[in-house]
Amino acid sequence: KMTYYFHFDPRAKSQNGESVTAFDYVATWDLYTSDGIRDPFSQEFWRKYERPEALSKEILKIKSKSNEWNKFLYCAQSFSILPENVIGRITPEQYMKNYHDKMMYGSGPYIFESAKTNEYISLKRNPDWWGYQDVSSQGVYNFDKVPDP
Repeated sequence: KMTYYFHFDPRAKSQNGESVTAFDYVATWDLYTSDGIRDPFSQEFWRKYERPEALSKEILKIKSKSNEWNKFLYCAQSFSILPENVIGRITPEQYMKNYHDKMMYGSGPYIFESAKTNEYISLKRNPDWWGYQDVSSQGVYNFDKVPDP
């Protein structure tokens, strides 16, 4: 087994202003692997890891059930973290009914604005995004609106 440790940037905030924490990650993992979510791909995929452990608000420990280094990439980049203060209070069935087909607020540089099925998704720049000052963000996220008419 391989063990990964993640440090959550204390500046990371959701669009509602709350911190993004290791507890959010664990709550999201619990949701994605729950039988009530009715998503066999997600359940099977994320069960390749042991249940993550929030060692603190900012430190997360994840153990892969195999010795494949690429598992690190999946849990670091392919995992959409949802807010524990929302999903931690509802059942997987309630999530499927109330949130599965809706855009939940996130912590990224863009905010969902509108969509029309099979035609477009419109995003607008999040002026309060915590990551604009990072060196890795320089020269990216330059559009005020996506698509930019």
